[in-house]
Amino acid sequence: MSGETRVAAVYGPVTVELTGITEPATFARVPDALAAAWESVKVLPLSRFERIWLECMLMSPDTELLTVEGFKRDGAWALLFRFAGSLHQVRLRPAAHDTSG
Repeated sequence: MSGETRVAAVYGPVTVELTGITEPATFARVPDALAAAWESVKVLPLSRFERIWLECMLMSPDTELLTVEGFKRDGAWALLFRFAGSLHQVRLRPAAHDTSG
């Protein structure tokens, strides 16, 4: 595991939500938040393409590092997807930036 990946693996706490679908939930580490996001996404009736794309984006070994880079650059990391005719986001952010409650 590279030094950058180790930093990503211990970054936390992290808040994740599927906008308009799930309430925000906070996890101790980035990998835990990504796994929870995938568990929520994979049960939705999505197209085959969206399901494969989201699995690749949420479960790739590089996703932890990309997420932390997004936190540093933008304060959050998000993926757009279409569900039930509307656009939604898988959104992760450092829990310190959580303004949902």
